[in-house]
Amino acid sequence: MARYLVRRLASTLFAIWAVATLVFLIVRVTGDPAVLLLSEQYTAEDLVRVRARLGLDRPLTVQYLRFLAGVPTIDFGRSYRFDQPARELVTERLPATLMLAVAAFGLAVVLSVPAGALSAARRNSTVDYAASFLSFLGFAMPIFWLGTMLIIVFGVFLRWLPTSGSGSWRHLVLPAVTLATFPLGQFTRLVRSEMLDALAADYVRTAHAKGLGEGAVLFRHALKNAALPVITLMGLTFGTLLGGAIITETIFAWPGLGRLVIQATIARDYPVVQTVVILLAIVFAAINLLVDLAYAALDPRIRLA
Repeated sequence: MARYLVRRLASTLFAIWAVATLVFLIVRVTGDPAVLLLSEQYTAEDLVRVRARLGLDRPLTVQYLRFLAGVPTIDFGRSYRFDQPARELVTERLPATLMLAVAAFGLAVVLSVPAGALSAARRNSTVDYAASFLSFLGFAMPIFWLGTMLIIVFGVFLRWLPTSGSGSWRHLVLPAVTLATFPLGQFTRLVRSEMLDALAADYVRTAHAKGLGEGAVLFRHALKNAALPVITLMGLTFGTLLGGAIITETIFAWPGLGRLVIQATIARDYPVVQTVVILLAIVFAAINLLVDLAYAALDPRIRLA
């Protein structure tokens, strides 16, 4: 187990370094942010002065080494656009994004696990067809379209829920439902598929022969053994929700990282973009590591490989 842990930690650190290097290079080929901070009638002297103030006049290798030094603390200086520490800006918006991602993830898990399990247990029944239809619907509906429809129906016509901003649980409902739709379809399909395999196994027939009730066989035996690939997908999906909430946050004017990233990208605000991407990469890598360790703990074949 110790050797497996060391290998996974090493691969995680390498992945974070690779993402950091890629982000550093990509943001610098998008253009010169100093130009956007000057008026249209700027002079060459003005451009040199602003570039020197931002540290963009230094050699690329010096900028890269300084950038790498900030990766462990996720500190890349002050925002060009907002003129305050980029890490402070990001940490102010992070709780809102986490709240939205956790709500969407929890909704997807709570609905998908029983839906997928019951769909497999009632194969080719009305329950199975309904669960399959709804899961495919979750795959097919674009987030921007679904969010817009929810705003029109529940915000404009029915006036049940607010359509933008934050402040109460009612503001969270529509964006959470919108963001949860795609992972809900993913989880339901995978749970159903894995449960079908588990229900056909010998130990399930043995459990039935011993007189165990259908609920005990379904959730205590079959679901437990079908959970490994589902846990892996759920862990990866949660990290994806953190980074993929940009469209949802924009539609509902949710004050999270998504809107901040869009503003920073348009302004070529290197410190903010780098801070958000590196932070999400670290979170995603940490979740992936925890999922792999949980997988190894549940399946001895993994950690002994």
